[in-house]
Amino acid sequence: MFADGVDLSTDRFTSKRQDVALQAADVSVQEFDQGQGLALFLNGNSSNSLSEGRLFSFTKEDEREGFLQTADIDVSISLPAKLSNVLPLDNTTDVRVSYILYNDDSLFVQPSQDAVRTHIISGRVAGMQVKNLPEPVVITFAPTEEVSDEEVKVVRCVFWDFEADAGQGAWSSDGCMSQGKANGRYTCTCNHLTNFAVLFDVHGSGFGEHERLLEAITYVGSIVSIITLVLTLLSFIITRKQRQSARSPHARNQRLVLINLCVALLAILITFLAGIDQTASPIGCTAVAALLHYFLLAALMWMAVEAVMIFLAAVMVFGHYVSESFIYKAVVVAWGKQTILIPNCR
Repeated sequence: MFADGVDLSTDRFTSKRQDVALQAADVSVQEFDQGQGLALFLNGNSSNSLSEGRLFSFTKEDEREGFLQTADIDVSISLPAKLSNVLPLDNTTDVRVSYILYNDDSLFVQPSQDAVRTHIISGRVAGMQVKNLPEPVVITFAPTEEVSDEEVKVVRCVFWDFEADAGQGAWSSDGCMSQGKANGRYTCTCNHLTNFAVLFDVHGSGFGEHERLLEAITYVGSIVSIITLVLTLLSFIITRKQRQSARSPHARNQRLVLINLCVALLAILITFLAGIDQTASPIGCTAVAALLHYFLLAALMWMAVEAVMIFLAAVMVFGHYVSESFIYKAVVVAWGKQTILIPNCR
């Protein structure tokens, strides 16, 4: 950690940028046992930039005097007092305490319906893993976006677990509890130190008790559709030589149109099943969305080509209306047009 090794020329080191702010301080064990904390004031800053905010350090004594209740605080973290009783501290040296604030959750990517609508704040004691505290760390958050109580279904106090999801990291509520909302701010208590935030579920908890059932139906239906499409393609391949001599140009084109339509639908289902949960990576999420967009447009185009074929079969009943190059033109339009449309979609 940078804050652990930074050389302090004064009693505190503070660095503020638009999206990240850091403060580190060396305090004596006696000061540390008074209960250290940090608060951020943006003072109604419309740009919401951390570089224009003010950082204030405080102690438990300041809290008892009403510092956190009277001040217009956007986010704060307060460490419990008497931590020297639970941490292996050297009474002869100072304790390095550091805090980092993040303007948003862009560095904490997780596929979730829930939204982080507060700043993210972390606390750290240099060289120590602080967990299972008898007295909790207290964190308060003011929402960065206006959210009415009617919109919010669930509010969760969370921390970033770096080891979750096979090392990719995820928000977890283990060891954290919500203490409710007061004066427009949410209060959380956690028994350890790391990165903290509040998750707002503005959509409700998925489909509730039916979520697992609907998910199973989706997967089973998709797999059954894949199997039937593969069987359809196999039937076209098996009967190709048997019916080759008896087909008119129109019948041949219609057969090829159906094959391309099956391929497009098959690609949609495979992409959906393989990529629907691959949203942890922005690149992977974008790739899956682009492929789904492409194959959906291709399937719609092949349906349109099929409609033209039906029109030719029902109205233009004579074979000379069917061009030998019809299927080649259809391939260019149905598979090629999407490569022009998708890059222009945002």
